[in-house]
Amino acid sequence: MRAIGSILYGNNLESDWVSFKINKLAKLPQHQTDLLPTLQLSYDCLPSHLKQCFSYCRLFPKDHNIDVQKLIKLWMAQGFVKSSNQNECLEDIGYGCFIDLHWRSFFQEVRKDDWGIVKYCKMHDLMHDLAISVAGKQSIIVDKNTENVNFCKKICHVSFDFQSDWMPSKLLMSLFDRKERVCTLLLARQVIDSQRSCDAILSNFECLRALDLEALYIKILPNSFDKIKHLRYLDLSYNKMKLLPSSITRLYNLQTLILVGCSELLSLPRHLKYLINLRHILIDGCCKLTHMPRGLGQLTSISTLDVFVMADKNSKSTDAAGLAELSQLYNLRGKLVISNLAHNLHGDAANSEVANLKEKVHLQSLHLQWTDDVNDHDDELLLGGLQPYSDLKALQVDRYMGMKFATWLSLLTNLVSLKLQFCRNLQELPSLDQSMSHLKEVELVSLTSLEYVNLERDYSVASRKLFFPRLERLTIDDCPNLKGWWKRNGPTGLTPTTSMIHQNQNEPFFPCLSHLNISGCPNLIFMPLFPNIESSKLRKISFIPFQQTAVPMKSIFSSCSSPNPFTPIRLPRLRYLELEDLEDIERTLLSVLSFLNIENYCKLDNLPKEIANLSSLKFLYVGDCPNFTSLPKGIGNLSALNSLYIWRCSNLSSLPQEIANLSSLKELRIERCTKLESLPEGMHSLNSLFKLDISECPCLESLPEGISNVSSLITLSIKACCKLVSLPEGMHGLTSLKDLDIKECPSLEALSEGIANLSSLRSLTLESCDKLALLPQGIGNLSSLKSLALERCDNLATLPQGLHGLTSLDQLNIRECHNLESLSEGIVNLSSLTYLSIEKCHKLAALPQGLHGLTSLTHLYIEECPNLHSLPEGICNLSSLVHLSLERCDKLATLPQELHRRNSLKLHIAKCPLLSQRINDDRIRLCSTCVQLEIQECPRLPQRAKEDRHGDRAKIAHVPYALLDDEFMHYLSSAE
Repeated sequence: MRAIGSILYGNNLESDWVSFKINKLAKLPQHQTDLLPTLQLSYDCLPSHLKQCFSYCRLFPKDHNIDVQKLIKLWMAQGFVKSSNQNECLEDIGYGCFIDLHWRSFFQEVRKDDWGIVKYCKMHDLMHDLAISVAGKQSIIVDKNTENVNFCKKICHVSFDFQSDWMPSKLLMSLFDRKERVCTLLLARQVIDSQRSCDAILSNFECLRALDLEALYIKILPNSFDKIKHLRYLDLSYNKMKLLPSSITRLYNLQTLILVGCSELLSLPRHLKYLINLRHILIDGCCKLTHMPRGLGQLTSISTLDVFVMADKNSKSTDAAGLAELSQLYNLRGKLVISNLAHNLHGDAANSEVANLKEKVHLQSLHLQWTDDVNDHDDELLLGGLQPYSDLKALQVDRYMGMKFATWLSLLTNLVSLKLQFCRNLQELPSLDQSMSHLKEVELVSLTSLEYVNLERDYSVASRKLFFPRLERLTIDDCPNLKGWWKRNGPTGLTPTTSMIHQNQNEPFFPCLSHLNISGCPNLIFMPLFPNIESSKLRKISFIPFQQTAVPMKSIFSSCSSPNPFTPIRLPRLRYLELEDLEDIERTLLSVLSFLNIENYCKLDNLPKEIANLSSLKFLYVGDCPNFTSLPKGIGNLSALNSLYIWRCSNLSSLPQEIANLSSLKELRIERCTKLESLPEGMHSLNSLFKLDISECPCLESLPEGISNVSSLITLSIKACCKLVSLPEGMHGLTSLKDLDIKECPSLEALSEGIANLSSLRSLTLESCDKLALLPQGIGNLSSLKSLALERCDNLATLPQGLHGLTSLDQLNIRECHNLESLSEGIVNLSSLTYLSIEKCHKLAALPQGLHGLTSLTHLYIEECPNLHSLPEGICNLSSLVHLSLERCDKLATLPQELHRRNSLKLHIAKCPLLSQRINDDRIRLCSTCVQLEIQECPRLPQRAKEDRHGDRAKIAHVPYALLDDEFMHYLSSAE
């Protein structure tokens, strides 16, 4: 219906609707399940340029997050986006094409940036099917399912599956026969022999218009880019090259050059100025880039230059560009970062206006970075000359060392985001409250000299108006000298607190502020009111500013003394509150609070009984409160409480019995409460509890028997409770338990036999239980168990015979059970087992002979079993095995005779010295069926292969991945 509606929208004549019904709609198939013809109709009604744009999206996999700006650049590279007017911006036209397609429902799940511009989107699976249909044989995604594809003669656009971890080079080479037509090649994040493949691409695909080589770990690029002279889009992001070849500067049609995340790149080519059609240069994350090349300002078509790097003071380059290069770049849009501003080597600071930022009318975000953390008297002059266009939406300034900020800040009346960070000498800001009516976000971080945000406030009646009427987020961090928002105290005779409230009792200052984070401001005494906050994090500050807003105003006017310690706080929207290391905190309560986090408050010994009034509280966290001794009995009245988390309260010895009344409690976590000795017996009444986590409580000796009746419990985790001797006998009552983890409980001697009746148990982990000698015989009754992990149980000598009953077991991990001498024969009947790992079992001498019964096993790992002499022949019959790893098995001397018959095996052998000596001429054939071969620190075999005196390299030449002692003998050999 949406597709049909988008077709008819704008057709106001009834005759148009009737004609559509008769001539088009009536011809559609009537099968309700066949939606593609209807969507095809929507596509058929598109203008030709939109048809091209849509069908091109076939190159993205299903459910892929499409970067809209990248998509538009690719459209431009293919010539789908054209302008009939030289004053029209191609990027704007391309974005208009996207919006048109989105409005017609060809795209969905859009995500926008702070300015309302769509950044990412997806295609519905049905729309993706339509794109495949209309693109025909001109476009294709190559993935593991198309390994033997024969590329059509009409093929123009090719992408390789973005999620695949490697692709055979033969697929790339098979495209050479179609090289005259291929215009798009997207190889992002493929594992290939990057240098050779890159050279082959440049030599063969001369008609390319778009080439994506993102994240191929390329270290050296070939100097043959000028062979692809039609190239318009080049993405080299997240590669490791230090330099770009000079041939790139002869790509005269290039529109987009993306180098994001090239962390080793030292410089851009000197003659970049010759790329006269260049529109986008993206270099964010090129952290070693030392300067921009001279002549950049001649590229007047540039609309995206995300970072402009001033030359480092130690730079010896004579080719470094100054701020004047920005002067003529009038088309800059989006975000611009100017870094290394302290290194203004080309002209004194007073001439910084040559950057002409005031004329960059399309620029939305400006980020100015000083890097020298020293006092520079030129900083104020330099900043003063960098005045941006008045319509700027976001400004961030880092490490500016001036004492005063430029006055032009107050002229940015449309500013939405303001961030000032690490400006340690800054003492004065221009007045913000009267001009910044559009601000939504403010961050003040490490302004260590700032005492007041505004030096004064006009208290006259005429000045009254909403203060920052749109501000939603305010963060103030590490401003140790900050005392308040204003320096002036207001009307005579009033304290800062009462004067502020007297002025604003009928007029909240921050009407829209919903998120407030203040930390590291110990001298902060007063703030504007923030009555509508929803979330707040307060750390290492005085609690006074919070109380000034929170306590009812009439109580302050009636008395200037401290509020009653149990006065309820009235913040009707506050749902999330974190308190850490606060001073002057009172026992105030918030009736509608849903999240309360009290952390690092040394004076707290208990919570007030009035906490029972928090009827909306869902999450209560108390941590790092060393003097905290108890929860109030009234805690049982918290009927909405879902989660209770107590950690590092070293004086807490018990929990009140009333905790059993928490009818909504779903999660209880107690961690590092070193004096906790017991839990309440009434825990069986916690009918909603699904997770119980007890960790590092060394005095806890047992769990209450009542816990066995918590039928809702799904996860039980016990860790580092060194005095815990046993588990409750009645554990069979935990009918919903799915995950049981017991770790670092050295006194635990046995598991309850009741564990055998946990019919829902899916995961069992026993780790560092030194005294545990046996597992219950009935463990084989756990028919739902999928994962069993036994680690560092030194006293465990054998496994029970009943293991064969674990019919659902998928993973078995046995690690550092040093006294384990044998595995149960019952293990051979685990028909669902796919993953078996045995590590550091020093007494284990052999594996069961019947391993061939593990018909589902795909991964077998054996590591550091020094007494293991051999592997059973049954391994050869593991029909599903794809990965075999043998490491540090000092006495392992032979491999099974028929192992070479295993097809598609990934074989890893490391530090098995006796084994490598036995791999002679006829045994190297075992490698011939591998798809991946790794041999490390097995001295003889790698040396033979490297020297190739016996022709060993030829015997493994077809193996797609061969690594011998960390050296690639060959990589995807078909590329050779």
